[in-house]
Amino acid sequence: MLQRTKALVATASLISILGNFGITLGSAVGAEACRFSTVRLHPTETNKYETYVGKGKNLEIVVTNGTGEPADLFSDPPYRVRNRDGTGECGIDGGNWTTDRLYLSSDDKTLVALELSGSKSTLVIYDTTTCMQKQAFDVSSASWDVTGDVINIGAHYAEESRRVRVPKKTMRLGANCLLK
Repeated sequence: MLQRTKALVATASLISILGNFGITLGSAVGAEACRFSTVRLHPTETNKYETYVGKGKNLEIVVTNGTGEPADLFSDPPYRVRNRDGTGECGIDGGNWTTDRLYLSSDDKTLVALELSGSKSTLVIYDTTTCMQKQAFDVSSASWDVTGDVINIGAHYAEESRRVRVPKKTMRLGANCLLK
């Protein structure tokens, strides 16, 4: 028993010493990969509203505004996702996006967007390297939010007849920003 206690004390001391030098034991790779932050689209030039851009650490989301007027909603343009170093670019064709309901993972690999259509609202998760859709959730008539690595969707009715009630859903994003 005394040897086990001495071994535990020695291990704790070693971990403490290593920690003082900024060294940690165990894998922390990807620990922050699935935390989301809001990305707001802004005009690229003052008083010109043709191109809007939102920025992550290493990529940009670019939207062309065909009206030339200030916009809070973009209707059906392709959204360009491009690396700032010029190594890659892809496009997302889709519904209508707002300038302030986009979320980007801290590793720049996953984009969450609220897409609006005439009949419903969908929360869509995209892979930014391929622009392929990973997952989608109907959030019509539901309150929802994206905070850190959690997506909360409030209870709501799935159709106008109010016959099908969808219960509250809380989803935590795990490895590769896929839902657990």
